[in-house]
Amino acid sequence: MITDSFDNSRPIINPQNVVEKQIVEKYAFFPDVIILTFSEKLIDMLIESGEIEILGENLALGDEDKHPIFKITGTNTGIFHIGMGALMAAGAIEQLHALFGCKRFIIFGHVEL
Repeated sequence: MITDSFDNSRPIINPQNVVEKQIVEKYAFFPDVIILTFSEKLIDMLIESGEIEILGENLALGDEDKHPIFKITGTNTGIFHIGMGALMAAGAIEQLHALFGCKRFIIFGHVEL
């Protein structure tokens, strides 16, 4: 079977090895599900409507720009604006998992130019 050829050894780069513990301790609550969107316009619309609230300080996830992580009011779901492209999304997922243990992600949207 092809899966027999997969390397199951310890990863060379593991985000959990470099996570700053003080960042994790600043968040008393963190959502089980994170929505990652490429749409800054969607985030702005949700802020204006009062549908989301800031969870805490800005984090640089996947890129050097810092964006706040929001919580959708009345739910256990977070939303985060990521930069452009699949590499940004992959970096954000790795960091959110390493920092907060998030395991479920919804990724959608497009970049408005």
